[in-house]
Amino acid sequence: LSPSQIGQALNHPAFIRLAHELVGFDEQNRNIAEYLLGNVLVAENLEGASQIAKLCGYKYRVVTLDGDIVNAGGSLTGGSMKQQNSLFTRKAELEQLKAHLAQMEQSISQAEKTLAREKESLTNLQGQAEMLKMQSEQYRQEEMELHSKYVELELEEKNLKTTVSLASSEKNTASSRREALLKQKSQVEERLLQLRRELQQVNGKVEQLSKAKAKSETEKDLLREESAKKRSELAVLQEQLNQLQIQTADIELKRSKLLQQIDTISREIEWIQNEQENELTEEEITKAIQEWIEKREQCSSTIQEKRRTRIDCQQQLAQLDEQLKELQRVHKGYLEQLRSMDVKKSRIEFEINRLNNLLEEQYEIDFEEAKNEAVEMEDVEHIRKKVKLLKLSIEELGPVNLTAIEEYERVLERHTFLTEQRNDLIEAQNTLNETIREMDEEMATRFKESFDKIQQQFREVFRELFGGGHADLILLDPDNLLETGIEIVAQPPGKKLQSLSLLSGGERALTAIALLFAILNSRPVPFVILDEVEAALDEANVERYSRYLRKLSRDTQFIVITHRKGTMEGADVLYGITMQESGVSKLVSVKLEDEAVLVGQRSE
Repeated sequence: LSPSQIGQALNHPAFIRLAHELVGFDEQNRNIAEYLLGNVLVAENLEGASQIAKLCGYKYRVVTLDGDIVNAGGSLTGGSMKQQNSLFTRKAELEQLKAHLAQMEQSISQAEKTLAREKESLTNLQGQAEMLKMQSEQYRQEEMELHSKYVELELEEKNLKTTVSLASSEKNTASSRREALLKQKSQVEERLLQLRRELQQVNGKVEQLSKAKAKSETEKDLLREESAKKRSELAVLQEQLNQLQIQTADIELKRSKLLQQIDTISREIEWIQNEQENELTEEEITKAIQEWIEKREQCSSTIQEKRRTRIDCQQQLAQLDEQLKELQRVHKGYLEQLRSMDVKKSRIEFEINRLNNLLEEQYEIDFEEAKNEAVEMEDVEHIRKKVKLLKLSIEELGPVNLTAIEEYERVLERHTFLTEQRNDLIEAQNTLNETIREMDEEMATRFKESFDKIQQQFREVFRELFGGGHADLILLDPDNLLETGIEIVAQPPGKKLQSLSLLSGGERALTAIALLFAILNSRPVPFVILDEVEAALDEANVERYSRYLRKLSRDTQFIVITHRKGTMEGADVLYGITMQESGVSKLVSVKLEDEAVLVGQRSE
């Protein structure tokens, strides 16, 4: 600020100086000091500060030596509550603390040793607690697995009991059936005798069919031989027919030649008759004619003879044709008889196979056994009726489970084994339940101890932060400490006791801070980070929060993220980000404990 901006405030008797002029700092930090304190005026008392702020038009912050602050705009903060921890008296407090430092060093050393022992003990206890938690979780997992196995074994046991019951029932049924079968054994034996008689009859029928089959085979062989013989005769006749046909062809050829000779002779006679007048005598002609006539007669007789021979051959050929047709008819009859015999043979073989299959299916014996066991039967119809009744009785008995006894023994052995396993699992479950119960008791005891400590600390911290009132932690289910919920009730000064959800936003925030500080008091930790936990508090409550935070900082180091000035004023070191040039951010840190006391911050 320049003198022209302050104006008449410079001449006011209560005006001392600007705040940055009262603070010692290195020359290199002048810009920081002027930036932070250059718009803050210092006055002797609150009355003078109010008058100076009025003269400046309430544009700048004015602070007093007592710690009162007249903010820009005219609002007042600070006073006697702040005086003890104000930044102006920080040096005086440090001097007093130095006087007591020698006396406290020995106590601090002993406290540090005790703290180290307690921390070591706490670390061991925390390790043990983690181990117990891990063991508890492992035991719970094992308990769940064992419970699952136990349920499975119970189901399997029920199934085995059902199986054993069914096996016992089957065993009883099998015994009953066995007795019934034993009773029917004699009847079956009698029936067997009757069946043997019936079997003898069947065997007789089979023998008859076998004989008929053999006879048909014999007839078939005879027919085959006769057919072969007839085929041979037919072949001979066919050969003879072929020879006759060849001879007939030869005769026809000779006849044609003779006819040609006759024609030639006739032509010669005509030629001679034509030439006789010129060349030959009558006697020679007559002689020649006579010779040719004789030759013609010889040829005619030869032709007649050949004709007769041809007629004989044709007659023989006709007879052979008749014989061939007869043989073909007979052969055809033999073939039909042969096919009939084959059909009959197939039927007989089918009947024999059917009877053999019937013996195997119904009586479980083959033909040779039946033939050996065959006896003479008297009343076949009666025996058939009795066999039918026995078949119905056997079908009504149903299938007999011959392995029921072995199955019962196997299931009983399995049931015994599973019962032993179930007993072992129950014993292991009981052991685990006992271990878990002991761990639950230990956890409940430790929880109760920690809860009592935190509850007591919460009551005290709440009264200190709120300047009175009452707060408490209430267990919703005191009988079940491991699963109970916790309700927070609070009674700020001037209000009635009510649940946390019914408080205002600032009251809820300060109550939560009180609970956090109570936990830190009951179990101190070396390092804590707080991120704007006091954002919802008003200025007065921020001062209480800052003062209590300062108290806790003796044993615990705090890193606090905040935008509240009251919290910043209680810090040892401030870290901030400033932008001296556009677009260039810079980290700024101020160690308040090593610097002069700061009065306020420059208002924007």
